[in-house]
Amino acid sequence: MTEFGCPCCTLGTSWGARNGGTALAIEPRIRISMLMLSGRYDSVVPYESSQRPCLRVLGSPTVAKKQVLFEGGHFLPRDMWMSESTRWLDQQLGPVNRP
Repeated sequence: MTEFGCPCCTLGTSWGARNGGTALAIEPRIRISMLMLSGRYDSVVPYESSQRPCLRVLGSPTVAKKQVLFEGGHFLPRDMWMSESTRWLDQQLGPVNRP
């Protein structure tokens, strides 16, 4: 379903042409915390027809689902998604302790 997965996050795709009908069968079973980083004007994974339905159908509790919409298309600014991902992971797992 995804290129990479861990107990608190996934990186990759689980919605769209690659998975088609299997996504609707699998995504309601996902009950872990989920962060969705996406572009409002994404023509590959459109907001209204793909992003919103994907987030809605996930089995995770509403409080465990977070979407951050960037004002852009399919390719998100690296510094922005890195910052959002790090913040979210710190909230989920605790900050990294460095010596």
